[in-house]
Order: sequence, then C-alpha cells, then structure tokens
Amino acid sequence: MALEVESAGADSTPLKNTPPDMYFNVKFRFNDFIPTQSGDLEEISENDLNITTNRYKLLPQINDFVSAIESLEHDGNLKNIRKRKRTLAGDTTFDPVHDKIQNALCNLLRNQYSKIYKKVDIETNRVDVKALTYDGQWHFYEIKTDNPKLSIRKGLGQLLEYAFYPKKEIAHKLIIISDSLPDKKTQTYLTHIRNKFSIPVFYQSFDLEKHELSKVY
Repeated sequence: MALEVESAGADSTPLKNTPPDMYFNVKFRFNDFIPTQSGDLEEISENDLNITTNRYKLLPQINDFVSAIESLEHDGNLKNIRKRKRTLAGDTTFDPVHDKIQNALCNLLRNQYSKIYKKVDIETNRVDVKALTYDGQWHFYEIKTDNPKLSIRKGLGQLLEYAFYPKKEIAHKLIIISDSLPDKKTQTYLTHIRNKFSIPVFYQSFDLEKHELSKVY
C-alpha cells in the first residue's frame, strides 16, 4: 500500500505510522454461507441509511434494513443519448437507439403507467427496465433494436437468466421491447412458447416518435 501511495507521488509516512492491526480483511468460505430461510438473497436499497460508504468496510447497523423492493424510490440513471464516437476498426458515429428507447420507456412507465407500477427502475441488476406492480410482482423489460423475431431470440435468454437463475422466480412477466410490430407468425410463436413451456414471455413495440407502447403480444 505504501509503494502504491509513493508511486502516485504522495507521502506514505502517515500510512507507515498507522498500526498494522488497523487494516484487515474478512474472508469466509462459500460453504460457510448460511442462506435466508427463503433461500433468496435480498437486495438492500441504495437509499438505506445503514449504507454510509461505497467502500468495503464494516459498518454499524443504524436501523432496520430497507430492501430494494420495499423502497419506493426509483433506482438507476437515465442513459446518455447524445451521438458519440466509438472506436472499433475506425471512428464511427454511434446513434444509441437502444438507450433512447430505454429512457423513454422508463419515463413512460413511471408517468402514464403509475396506476399499474409503484416503482420503475432502469438498468439495475443488468435488467434494462424493471417495474414493480402494486401487488408485488416484478415485470422485466429487455430492449432490442432488431426485427421482432430476432429481438425475441436475443432477449429471451437474457430475461430467463435475470428472472430465474440459478433457481429463483424474481419476475412474473418477461417483456421484450423493440421498435416494430410482430407479424402473425411471430405472434403465434409467442403464444406457442407460453402454452408449451409456461414461460411468461411477451412482446411490445415502442414508438419513439409518439412515445407509445403497443398492445401486449
């Protein structure tokens, strides 16, 4: 630690004068981990008063923990939707349609769907948008910018992992979002998946110009 401080051009003397027993790490074997009675890990809200730092250190418990589900504050930050350059083989201009849809969908659900959802989060636990109904059910939204069939192919695996891996049932509804309406075959395919495998997967298209969601397919 002293060498790292010195390499940054700072004085390491205060660090060297600190008693070594001030620094320690807490480790445990995964086999020693005792799960909760339900077996589910509970996400603590970022607004919990017990969390006073984002560094790895022991913290005193001030009051009862507030879970992310109980917190009515919206989590996640809206995306930067300005055109920007991304260096691949050369400089190309990247127009973040995905991020535009993600921001607009989040705002739409928070405002026009506020009677259905009491909490809408953006980009938390890798889910593009997730919304909590008033009866405690999570709906996960995964956004793709391909045609409906390809969007379902790409998005379904991600949603299944987010909602059920390794043996959980976090979301009650999985919704794939793209910017075009599905044809009859794709609609039939979705119905077939739900009936055959009991997978709660659905599809909606989002109109960026009108900021509107289609009906649920």
